Amino acid sequence: MLGLDGDGTAKGPMVRAMNVPHWTKQCFFNESDIPEIPVHPNCRCYITEDTIDDQGNTIKSKMYKRTEAMKNDTDDKNFDMAYEKLAEREGGYTDGSNQIDDEPTNMGITQTTLINYSAKHPESNMPSDVKDLTPEQAREIYKAEYWDNTNIPQINNPRIRNAVFDMSVMSGPIIPTKTVQQTLNDQMNANLPETGYLGKQTITALNAIPNSKINDFMKSLIDNRIQSLQTMSNWPTAQGGWTQRTKSY
Repeated sequence: MLGLDGDGTAKGPMVRAMNVPHWTKQCFFNESDIPEIPVHPNCRCYITEDTIDDQGNTIKSKMYKRTEAMKNDTDDKNFDMAYEKLAEREGGYTDGSNQIDDEPTNMGITQTTLINYSAKHPESNMPSDVKDLTPEQAREIYKAEYWDNTNIPQINNPRIRNAVFDMSVMSGPIIPTKTVQQTLNDQMNANLPETGYLGKQTITALNAIPNSKINDFMKSLIDNRIQSLQTMSNWPTAQGGWTQRTKSY
């Protein structure tokens, strides 16, 4: 529940599931715990913010709206979680000479990515050389280019969300998304077109995976991801690091 009235009357949002024979109610004491709708396949739940008396009777009710600040706070926390894992894997500066097909890279940001971002956002005052990139600047680029302008934040499960983010950073969005769609089709019979676009259908299918099936889905996703990486030109020199990174999902 969000708080108490001066007389001790409890106020709080409740989830009411419409797809069961009788009303079911669940109270949340922290707004951050309130689930996003939909919460499950064929979801007909809705959320209300109710004023309740001492006996638990509803005095008044209104449809609950998540505050914009709450949305932003949740998104920032989810990004920080994904980015923290990513930063551990990306490491520092490399001139790219140890790979077959590469370029100077710092904290996973390539020179080309830096140039393109600086052109789009001259107000960001990015350095001209990726070697001089700071951790704060790298984080800004990752959030703007690989998070905010994608549908990745809409993935509910953190393990899947973090993996899709990492895969998109490594290879761009199209190839990893095709791998995700292939895995959904193989494991969940999702019948998705394998377009490489992380759209509403794919997000809905990901969010419909039961908790009991997450481990099986991720095992298959990891296997399919490694098979995809094996087709890339840098696989002969990068396979050790890429395999370890992918298996950490």
